[in-house]
Amino acid sequence: MSEISESEIPYPHREGKSFFISYEVDWIKEGDSTKNIEWMRSLYKYMAPYVSKNPRGAYINYRDLDLGQNRIDGSASYEEAKVWGVKYFNGNFDRLVKVKSKVDPSNFFNNEQTIPTRPTMGAFSSACQLILTIMANASNTTTTSTGQASFQALFLGGTTELLEIMQENFSELGLKREDCIEMSWIQSVLFFAGLPTTNVSLNAFEANILLSNFKGASDYVKQPISKTGLQGIWRNIVQMSSTSILQLQAYGGRMSEISDTSIPFPHRAGNTYKILYLVNNDNNIEELRRLYKYMTPYVSKSPRAAYLNARDLDLGHNEMWTNYTPSYEEAKIWGSKYFKNNFDRLVKVKSRIDPDNFFRNEQSIPPSFT
Repeated sequence: MSEISESEIPYPHREGKSFFISYEVDWIKEGDSTKNIEWMRSLYKYMAPYVSKNPRGAYINYRDLDLGQNRIDGSASYEEAKVWGVKYFNGNFDRLVKVKSKVDPSNFFNNEQTIPTRPTMGAFSSACQLILTIMANASNTTTTSTGQASFQALFLGGTTELLEIMQENFSELGLKREDCIEMSWIQSVLFFAGLPTTNVSLNAFEANILLSNFKGASDYVKQPISKTGLQGIWRNIVQMSSTSILQLQAYGGRMSEISDTSIPFPHRAGNTYKILYLVNNDNNIEELRRLYKYMTPYVSKSPRAAYLNARDLDLGHNEMWTNYTPSYEEAKIWGSKYFKNNFDRLVKVKSRIDPDNFFRNEQSIPPSFT
């Protein structure tokens, strides 16, 4: 079960699951239905702290209409159906919606929890070329402590097309033409690195990037964070240094269409956005760790996933400058967070190409000695 990718077929409940629970109740007397059903619901509610979250997974062959159901004609909006759809299918729900929309657009085949059609999915195809990021940090003065959020976006297209997409889908942001800068893709790399987009010297690159120090951590979010959770995040941000940044980068689009086993990077369908925690001062590392700990209930689990390019040695590490090679069990602690099921495949490659572990760092993929 664990060796098969969760995106291989619609059934997603694979690695990270220790066991499956089914709640069943049977009765003979007609008048006992309410009593027995309520008993099962009570037990299901009691188990909430001990089972999967974001979403609380469910098994499609034990269809549970308490999770929600379609209208009497078998129809449901995408948003309505996603409430139960992600519990059964996780990140595969969106892929099933695409198949349903293509094969059965009129929803001829339906039941109480049908996969819905989504006729408007193609209308937003240009947004697959859009990456939207929120940057949040403290904005403190000698008399007040508050926070601020700014929005940055990269769009592979022209300003006119972007304005149409933003007006249709994110009108609250009030994007105007004067807010947009058209440039080449390579110039955008410099722009997001905080460098000038013309006449860049190697010395400037080294001063801004190569010689800067920072501490980073990362998370992935699969389900919307509650209002209470967001308020707690904001309270933490206000208490942080103004140079500490929380970055939220939207996922979806083309990211979700690529299999999580296609390349080592596995964080694809089912992830709503990525979080980066960044501080650039040794004195601020503890405030980053405090916010990271606070986020535990709201982010991915089993494993709590992480982004390799924001390498976080708090997840575990080996001694880079010694001949020590971590065991498979040690390295899997961080390796499964970065690579999920692809970690074992990377160990096989490492064992074949570099069995002596000549190429290594603090969180190397280890060779296998079995």
